[in-house]
Amino acid sequence: MSKTRRDSLGRTLRKGESIRKYDKMYVYTYTDPFGKRRSLYAKDLLVLREKEEQLRRDQLDGLDVYVKGKATVSFVFDRYINTKTELRRNTYSNYMYTYDRYIRNGFGKKKIADIKFSDVLNFYIHLLEEYDLKISTIESVHTVLHPTFNLAVRDEIIRNNPSDGVMAELKKKKFGRTSGVRHALTLEQQRAFLGFLNNEKYMRWKPLFVALFGTGCRIGEMIGLRWEDLDMENRMISINHCVTYYPRREDTYQCEYGVSLPKTESGIRTIPMFDEVYDAFLEEKAMQKKLGISCTQKVEGMEGFIFCNRFGNLHNPASVNRAIKRIRENYNMEELVRLLKENKLTIGSCESLTAGLFTSMIARVSGASAVLRGGIVSYHTDVKRDVVHVDTRIIEEKGVVSEACARAMAENARKLLGADLCVSFTGNAGPSCMENEPAGSVYCALATAAHTYAFHFQINHAQRNEVRQQVVEAMRDEVIRYLKENGVRK
Repeated sequence: MSKTRRDSLGRTLRKGESIRKYDKMYVYTYTDPFGKRRSLYAKDLLVLREKEEQLRRDQLDGLDVYVKGKATVSFVFDRYINTKTELRRNTYSNYMYTYDRYIRNGFGKKKIADIKFSDVLNFYIHLLEEYDLKISTIESVHTVLHPTFNLAVRDEIIRNNPSDGVMAELKKKKFGRTSGVRHALTLEQQRAFLGFLNNEKYMRWKPLFVALFGTGCRIGEMIGLRWEDLDMENRMISINHCVTYYPRREDTYQCEYGVSLPKTESGIRTIPMFDEVYDAFLEEKAMQKKLGISCTQKVEGMEGFIFCNRFGNLHNPASVNRAIKRIRENYNMEELVRLLKENKLTIGSCESLTAGLFTSMIARVSGASAVLRGGIVSYHTDVKRDVVHVDTRIIEEKGVVSEACARAMAENARKLLGADLCVSFTGNAGPSCMENEPAGSVYCALATAAHTYAFHFQINHAQRNEVRQQVVEAMRDEVIRYLKENGVRK
């Protein structure tokens, strides 16, 4: 057992207190918020303890580092988030997840007084380029950083907010003026989307999407809708909560379900149930009965949710988004096959970086054999030259990542395959520069008997497979546009 330490007057010394032997000075030693050992001094123990008490008050308020401008970004963020007592739980969880995931252990360690506009801009560019984040994720990061700097400005710790104007500058530099523009589906597109869900493969999703389109509910509100929220007799829907899917604990990024109120008071509302939505709810109930499933999941005491997957669990926003992506891709490929059939045309492909992806996506469509002649994967330069007969001069002078090479691939492969149309893909999927072409630079061509049309796509901040997928979708849309505008027949 440790011996109690006392001074010459018999007073017990507390933890951290000591007496310096050579001058009998009382010393209190502590660790500051930056992990450095520091000390307080006094000739009298009572005076020292007054200093200790003042230090504790300052530390509690954060004044010892905050006022002196030595606070880190993370220190100020924690101070800021503690003031946001009005935040909904899901919003708070989202803010904490974003900050802890992308800021706290790196940029968050910088002293806030030292940060300039260019530091914030370079940090955002770093996230985009090194971590392949999307601009929407950077906007989420900005959502927590900007008010953090604002708090420091209001408390007169810094003069200006270094994040002011950063997002506008970032979008102008990286994406141009049309970045972030979202377009609502037209009425015709909505009808086409819902009509496609009559396909047996996607019928399971139809009631959910009919309800979403017919109510305008947010995805969290629709996922959280319970049978008891429906008044089927009077055809009304009570929107009084939403289900969110965020990380809930500090020790993991794993997402969990939670229940919260809508974001605003006006979000609590009662909306009419249109006939199509009424029928969709009945269809969902009948479908679950036929399949022998129902939602068995409970979330914070709530149960009886309407929509669920085949395992009886709630959908989450990511799974719904993946379903939308699959439906969109398959609808557009079926549209391409339909137009080719109507025009009695055949198609082929010559693919380098996409390695047969365009051909395989067409082949997934039932009846594709009526229009698909075949595909050539000319991944290596030798295959482009020896099999597809791309002129050696084009390869040597222009390079394989070039418009000239894409044109030659499409034109020559069309003849080799005996197709009416042929598309080609050649480019740099990344991650490094190739033939002075940046990652994401892709040249494509569409060759017919009469003309060859060239296209260039620059896909930024995407991983290799995302580049390949996006360029195939972009080229598919170009072929569809060509067929609709020209109505070419053999």
